[in-house]
Amino acid sequence: MEQQKTKFPDKIPTDCPKRALHHILKSYTEHPAEAGESFWQHLQFTTTMSLRLVLTGIALFIHGIFPFLFCRTTSTQSVRIREIFDARSSLSEKEEQRGV
Repeated sequence: MEQQKTKFPDKIPTDCPKRALHHILKSYTEHPAEAGESFWQHLQFTTTMSLRLVLTGIALFIHGIFPFLFCRTTSTQSVRIREIFDARSSLSEKEEQRGV
């Protein structure tokens, strides 16, 4: 069976950069909007959670070396992180049900 080659246009449309830019900008705002946030609100939340996760990981690593340090830190933080994500998830579900 002969493989078909993809046919590229001879000339790239002049509006390609505009369409590409529109797609990129839409990508930056689409997901945060689905979460009920602006881009900046979403960035703030993800940055905060990333730092919390990194610090929890560091505490866990230190605890592995020095078992007498951070005995409850990682389990407490893991539960708290899960609670935060669950609360956001249930909030999104409630907004979807209301049609927001």
